[in-house]
Amino acid sequence: MDKNGWNVGEAKQQFSEVLRRSESEPQLIYRRNQLIAAVVSVDETKGRTLTKNKTIADRFAELREILRQENYRLPKSRPTMRENAFVKVLDELADGHKRSK
Repeated sequence: MDKNGWNVGEAKQQFSEVLRRSESEPQLIYRRNQLIAAVVSVDETKGRTLTKNKTIADRFAELREILRQENYRLPKSRPTMRENAFVKVLDELADGHKRSK
């Protein structure tokens, strides 16, 4: 490994050293020669969000807030009645079967 690359075991044993070196350059952590993590200084993360990915619900909440701030209202459309295919099939089945008295 190069001077800023560590395997998981080394990184665990020398965690303080990994942190110290991360102040000058990112420290890369490998498992079975596959990069799995990087330790970087706080200075490098300025301006970036380190939170989890936003969900669609989060995105809709942001959109609602923007629309509220801009005092924008979506036009309301009139509901239209459309045929319910499930009810139609049930009615057809019921017409084919007569109830016994």
